[in-house]
Amino acid sequence: MSSKKMSARETVNTRCSFCEAAKDHTVIATLTEDTVRIQCGTCDSTQDYKKIARKRPAVKPGAKKAKPLTKGKTDPAVAEGKEWTLLRPNMNAEKAVAYDMDGRYQAKALLLHSAFGLGLVMRVAGPHKVEVLFESGKKLLRCH
Repeated sequence: MSSKKMSARETVNTRCSFCEAAKDHTVIATLTEDTVRIQCGTCDSTQDYKKIARKRPAVKPGAKKAKPLTKGKTDPAVAEGKEWTLLRPNMNAEKAVAYDMDGRYQAKALLLHSAFGLGLVMRVAGPHKVEVLFESGKKLLRCH
């Protein structure tokens, strides 16, 4: 951090301790030389902001950089669509068997469903159930 003294109405980009958004905060008061009062631009909460010189951890020669952690969840429908796109080229529709509720299925079996079309059995989800990936997404189907 710089040693410049912050003044009112100045903005600082930091993570809010209340809403956890990493957004601009506005300085509303200077408390000490190293501490100012800031207000979050997202949730309007106020908190103390301390200018602290942060020491970087020593990096060992030849050490690999850690991958940044990603926050947020992927939409299941989007993930299933990507999975279908990756697996579809390896599926031979001619080898698919017609789906029957009284049939027995194993993982990686190809099914042809009357409503959902071509599908790949992803896993046996319990007695009398299989999880099948179709182009429209994953479905839980009854089986024998």
